[in-house]
Amino acid sequence: MRLAVITAVLACAGALFFTPGVAAATASGQVATAPHRGVPLAAALATAAPAATTIPVVNATDDDPFPMDKTLSFSVSSISPEVVTSTGPTTLTISGTLKNVSENRLSDLITRVQRGAKQKNIGAVRNELEKPGQPEQVLTEFTGMRGTLAKGESLPFTVSVPLVGDGENSLKITEPGVYPLLVNVNGVVNTDSQTFPSRIGALYLMLSVTSVPAAPEAVATAARISVPRIDPAQDVAGPTGTVTSTSRVDASYLGSPAARTPPAGSAPIEVNMLWPVIDRPHVAADGSFLDDDLALSLANGGRLDSVLDVLEQSTPPAGSVTLVVDPELLDELDRMSHGYVVGPAPLDLDKIAAEAATSTAVPGSTEVTDPVPPTTQPPGGETSASGQAGTTGATAPAATGGTGTVQHTGPATGEAGSTGTPTTTGTAPATPGDEDPTTEPVVPGEGQTLGAGTAAATAYLDRLKDLARIYPVLVLPYSDPDTVALTRAGMKGFLDATVARGREVAHAVLGPSAAEAGPGGGLVDTITWPVSGLIDNETAGALRTVGIDGLVLNPSASASKITNGQLDTAAGSTRLVVTDRQVSRVVDGLMTKGPGARFPQTMNDLAAITVQLGLDGTGRTMVFAPSRTWQPDAEGVRSWLGLLGTLGQDQLAAGRSLPDLAAKTGRLSSVVYPELATAAELSPATVSKVGQTQGLAASMDEVMVRVTSAGPQTIGVLAPLVQGMYSGAAAAFRTDPVLAAKWRAPADAAIAEISSKVSLQTPSSTYRLTSSSSPLILTVKNDLPFEIRVKVAIVDPERAGLVLEAPQEQLIPPLRNKQITLAATVTLTGTFKVQAEILTPDNTPWGLPTYLHLKSTAFGAFTITMMIGAGAVLVITVAWRIRQRWRQRQVRISEGLQGRSLRGPGSQDTTISRTAGTT
Repeated sequence: MRLAVITAVLACAGALFFTPGVAAATASGQVATAPHRGVPLAAALATAAPAATTIPVVNATDDDPFPMDKTLSFSVSSISPEVVTSTGPTTLTISGTLKNVSENRLSDLITRVQRGAKQKNIGAVRNELEKPGQPEQVLTEFTGMRGTLAKGESLPFTVSVPLVGDGENSLKITEPGVYPLLVNVNGVVNTDSQTFPSRIGALYLMLSVTSVPAAPEAVATAARISVPRIDPAQDVAGPTGTVTSTSRVDASYLGSPAARTPPAGSAPIEVNMLWPVIDRPHVAADGSFLDDDLALSLANGGRLDSVLDVLEQSTPPAGSVTLVVDPELLDELDRMSHGYVVGPAPLDLDKIAAEAATSTAVPGSTEVTDPVPPTTQPPGGETSASGQAGTTGATAPAATGGTGTVQHTGPATGEAGSTGTPTTTGTAPATPGDEDPTTEPVVPGEGQTLGAGTAAATAYLDRLKDLARIYPVLVLPYSDPDTVALTRAGMKGFLDATVARGREVAHAVLGPSAAEAGPGGGLVDTITWPVSGLIDNETAGALRTVGIDGLVLNPSASASKITNGQLDTAAGSTRLVVTDRQVSRVVDGLMTKGPGARFPQTMNDLAAITVQLGLDGTGRTMVFAPSRTWQPDAEGVRSWLGLLGTLGQDQLAAGRSLPDLAAKTGRLSSVVYPELATAAELSPATVSKVGQTQGLAASMDEVMVRVTSAGPQTIGVLAPLVQGMYSGAAAAFRTDPVLAAKWRAPADAAIAEISSKVSLQTPSSTYRLTSSSSPLILTVKNDLPFEIRVKVAIVDPERAGLVLEAPQEQLIPPLRNKQITLAATVTLTGTFKVQAEILTPDNTPWGLPTYLHLKSTAFGAFTITMMIGAGAVLVITVAWRIRQRWRQRQVRISEGLQGRSLRGPGSQDTTISRTAGTT
């Protein structure tokens, strides 16, 4: 009897609780309250709930036997609209799937939407995202959901609720703001022994409103729930409800519709997003293509192709995107567009000599009296590279080859049309496959293959030029170098040259197109984005001396945690633009990895944060910088740019160029360079090796000349190698030392090959010096097909007693030997081992020294002086010795005479000491 009564009471309570539109009090009095976000920014469905009803909301106790996060999970497929606007839908629609993640069967599901109060500021929004509350300002009525959910079963759902109006189930939005939202699900938990009415699920969202839509003529009186599922118990289909779009991008976000009136007290967020077009080096130091991987990246679907494709298919707010380009990539694309080969390109010295002999102007030649140009300065030098520092836009220096021309750095090879042609034009044929009739066909040599990316490179350059007419282009130093590592190695001259060469190449390839860009466009070459967004004060000062007076930095690089400011360096003030620290990671993940399973929740959180920042009226700056080698996801990028476009229509977001952001007044700051950044740098040994190799190549290049009526002129055999070395400090080599070694190998081989063809021929036996003025006669062997000018010197001659005049330059004929006479003064006799070496015109050693064995029998002035001195000492010593002996003899004679006079006749054995009475 007692069991029957209890069963009846529970049945009545269940019927009362789970009847649609009726109060939902639980039998146990427990309602789960645990948050149900599950992502870093806790993305949730943006909505608001209507006026409160008679349905009470009972908070759960800590000992709730059925916590929501272990009972019912939500998978949201769409939220429309992402942001509520005056021109958008008047109904909020949330679609997705419910899944029973408990061990029990769930039945009699009902749901309603609850809205909280408008958030006061960005701090309140962030707090709500991290720790959701229980929004109860507006409550809609509970609505039933058909069917049951067994363990592991899923149930699709769609919730639609009016945003505006006075209806009982309207969210009653009347002003812009960000509102907490909750989708509350109740049901009956059926265990093996009993049933418990309980709150089994909660989906927390934020409703972002930039402008309020007008109320429709007829507002629905109830929220609609759609469950297109077959109920096994009834074997009939439930109601299908309203069909909503699953598109993740609202088409109204794109384009530039007329702006709406901004909310009172708001100020637009100033937004800029860097769009990197950067890749690793593909051309070795000697100008040969290491591989054809760049062609794959440029092909349809490749990484670099997608970087441009996504931007071409998007319409970001004006001024919100800045292209970032490594000029080395432009250089490689320009080479490829004229045909290229892949593989080693050994120097054909005979061909170079033949071309030099018939040429009236030698590319890169200089008079012998000219100093080494700054671009070939050995490491550690302070001379700035040629080029105007600090140029921007149309004021940039003209390129070497004129408009649209790049002076390439590849070596001359034995194959016609190789990458070593001195100059190629940057204007590609209009139709892929068309060739300049004046250009020799590209023929692969031994060990080479024909490059497959000519057409792709031509098309890619055209696309990039088109984008440069629309968006500003941030020009990095050539090869995107590890600037801090260069500064630490004392290679400021090298760093200066990468900046100058980067400007030169960018203005040659993109300058004409960038000049057509609108306001805020053009080439930006006075601001740079260092690797990882990190830099130290010394490097910032070094860049400042060549006109880089603006830096885009990672938030961890700013000691004062500012968004923009100034940095004092030894060379002057540098402007800082700091990327966003709070939502950049989410934006980067969205644009790079794609929407993902929780895409709607992610966009919901981003909308809440960005809308509230605009409503706060602080004019916040938000700069976003994805990875340098990113591969953008088209859907994720369009969604993010669409959100910015929506905010732009309500004047809550506005694109700002980097120069404008950098020009904003900011307080003085300092930079932080973490230890982890130091550990990630290129090693000092690697960087120094690059500088030393370049300096050696520059010195050796001055040796090889052609004699003309104007005098000897350098041929420029190694000039391409000198220029090519500017890729040696590329930051891409940080994580790929194997690639770095492969890149440097051709340079080392070329230097070794040329170095081995000039040597000193020395006697096989001991070199004898028989007089004080004996000359040293050495033979220089020149196996190169052109004249060389060198010096011959003895290393540390004083140790061998040699006095030599300063070495003089000698002109050695091609493929000939020449004896060099070194006038020497001999000061020592003996056998000595000395080093003889060949020097370049700037006194750089050529190859390894040669050892000479000297035997000197000559008496030099010093030796004669020493002999005379020794003889004089000997004479004086002998004279002194004779004098001493004579005096001693006189003493003995005197003593003998005195002894005889004291012994008289008849005296008895009288003895007088010889020393007695002596003085």
